Amino acid sequence: MGIKDTLQDKLQDKKVRLAIIAVVLALIIIGIAYTLLVLPGNFKREGDSYMVQGMYEEAIQAYDKALFFHPNDGTIISHKGDALLGLGAYDRALASYEHAERSGEPVDWRAISQMFENAGRIDLASQAQYYFAQANRTSIFAWYKLAELQSQLREYDKAAASYERVAQLSPYSATLWLRKAETLVKLGYYQDAIMAYERAISVEPKLIIAYLRKADMQEAQGNLHGALATVNSALAIYPDSVQGWMQRYNILLQLNRYPEAVHAQRTAKGIQERYVPGKKIEYQDFSSEMRENTVYQRSLAREINALSLNGVNTGTLPKFLLMSAYLSNLRGTHAEAMRLSKQALALDPPAGIATALWTNLGEAYAGYEEYENAEEAFRQAIEKDVENQAAFAGLAYVSYRMGRYQEAIQAADQALVLDVGDADSWLIRGRALADSGDVDEAYISLLRADALRPEHVETLAKIAVILYERGEIERVLTIADHIISLSSDDADAWFYRAWTLLRLEEYRAANEAFNRAIQLAPYNAYGWLGRGQLYEALGMTTDALQTYGQALSLLPEDPVIQEAYFRADASRFSAKESDQDIFSAEANDQDIT
Repeated sequence: MGIKDTLQDKLQDKKVRLAIIAVVLALIIIGIAYTLLVLPGNFKREGDSYMVQGMYEEAIQAYDKALFFHPNDGTIISHKGDALLGLGAYDRALASYEHAERSGEPVDWRAISQMFENAGRIDLASQAQYYFAQANRTSIFAWYKLAELQSQLREYDKAAASYERVAQLSPYSATLWLRKAETLVKLGYYQDAIMAYERAISVEPKLIIAYLRKADMQEAQGNLHGALATVNSALAIYPDSVQGWMQRYNILLQLNRYPEAVHAQRTAKGIQERYVPGKKIEYQDFSSEMRENTVYQRSLAREINALSLNGVNTGTLPKFLLMSAYLSNLRGTHAEAMRLSKQALALDPPAGIATALWTNLGEAYAGYEEYENAEEAFRQAIEKDVENQAAFAGLAYVSYRMGRYQEAIQAADQALVLDVGDADSWLIRGRALADSGDVDEAYISLLRADALRPEHVETLAKIAVILYERGEIERVLTIADHIISLSSDDADAWFYRAWTLLRLEEYRAANEAFNRAIQLAPYNAYGWLGRGQLYEALGMTTDALQTYGQALSLLPEDPVIQEAYFRADASRFSAKESDQDIFSAEANDQDIT
C-alpha cells in the first residue's frame, strides 16, 4: 500500500469521525431544543389538562416541572397561581401571581381580588385590590373597593387614605364623603369626621344621616349646643325622624333642660306609635310576642308598683331596677332599659340577678340596634350561666343582624338545645342558613318555626322565598295570598307580600304592595329598602338611590341598608358612565351624584 492509499484512508477516517461528531452534536442540539422547547410545553399542557379536570395538585406538579426549565415564564407561573387558588393555598397563590407580574405577565388583579374575597380571605383580597388600584390610578371603582376591603379588615388609617383618593377623583359624591367620615370616626378623628360629614351635607343637603352622625361627633367632643343645633337642622328637614327626636332628647337631658327633653321623648314615641303601634321600627321585633302581651306587661307593672310601695332598700333595689328595665324592654323603650340595667349592674347584684340584667341589657342594645354591645352583654350573661337560653337566642339574633351567619346558627342551635320550642330561634336559624346558602336545611328550620307559631308573617314570607328558589311557584303564590289574607291593613303583611312578589319578578304587583306597606307604615325602613330594590331591578338607579337614602335616614346603622345604598351609588358610575365619562362630567360642572 502506497503513501497515497494511506493518506486516503486517514482522510476517510477523519470524515467518518467528523460525521459521527456532527451526528452527536445534532442529537445533543435536538435534545436541548426538545428539553427547552417541547418538554416544558408538554408539561404546561399537561398542567392545563389537570386544571380542567379539577386535579389541582397534579396540575401544580406539572407546572413545577415546566418551571424547572423556564423558571421565569410568567404564563406558567400565573397558571400555577390558578391551581394553588383552586387548591385553597391562597397565600402561595398570591405569591405566584406577584411572581408572574414581575416576570412580565399581565395579571387580572381585580378578578383575583374578587376570588379571594369569595373565599373569605379579605386580607389577600385587599392586597390584590391594592395592586389593581396602583395599576389603575384614576379608577374610582378600584380605590373605592380597596377602601371597602380595608374597612372590613379594620385598617381604618389605610381605608381613610383610599377614601381620600376616591374623593379626589369624585368630589361630588356625598356617599364617599360619608364613608370617609365613618372611617375617621373609627380612628377617633372626630373633628376631621365632622368636616367630612359637612362636606357630604354640602353635596346632598337633605342627607339626614350626615346631620345625625355629625351631631354624634359633636356630642362626643362635648359640644352639646353645636350637636343640638345640628339635630335641629335635621329635624327641620325631616320632622318625623324618630332617631332625630331621641338624639335631641339625650342632648337636652345632658343640658338639664328637662321639660324640653320630655317633649322630645314624647314626640319620638308618638311618631313611632302612630305608624307602627306597639312595635319598634325595624325589620324584626325582638321578643315581639312578649312585647305585644299587654296582660303580662300590666302584671309586671303591678309587681313593680307593689315593690315600690313597700319601700325599695339596698337589698331590693337591684331586683326593682331589673324588673323596671325588663318592662322597658317589653314596651320598646330600649334606651331606658339600658340605663336601668347599667345602674343595677353597678350595684354588684347577686349572681342570678346579674345574669338576668346582662341578658336584659343585651336585649336593650339589640332593640336599639347596637349589635356589638348586645353581643358582649349576651356573652357576659352566658359566661355567668351556660344554660341561659334567652342569652343564646339573643346572641343568635345579633350575630345574624351583623351578618355572621355561622355564629348565628351555632348560637341558635345552643338555644334550641335548651328550648326546642323556641320559634324565634328556629326562625333565626332558618334565615341564617338561607343567607349562607344552605337552603334545604333552612327550609326545615322554617317549617319548625311555622309549626310552633302558625301564620307568622315573616316565617311564611321566608318560606315563600325559599320555595321560589326551588321553583315551586304555585306554593309561593298560595303563601303570598295567605299572608295578605291574614290582615288587609297590616303593614307587615303587605310588606312581605311585596317582597315575595319582588322575588317573583312581578314588579307591577310588587310596586302596588310596597306602596300600600309604606302608606301604612312610612317609617318602616325595610319598606323603603324593598321599593329601592324594585327600582334597582328595573334599572332605575337614581330612584333606587333616593329610596335607599330614605331607608338609611330611618335606620342609619343597618348594614343591609348601608350596603344597598352604597351599591346603588357605586353602580351609577359603572352602569352609565366609564371612569373617563365621569371625569368629563366633572369637567363640565355636572353633578354626578
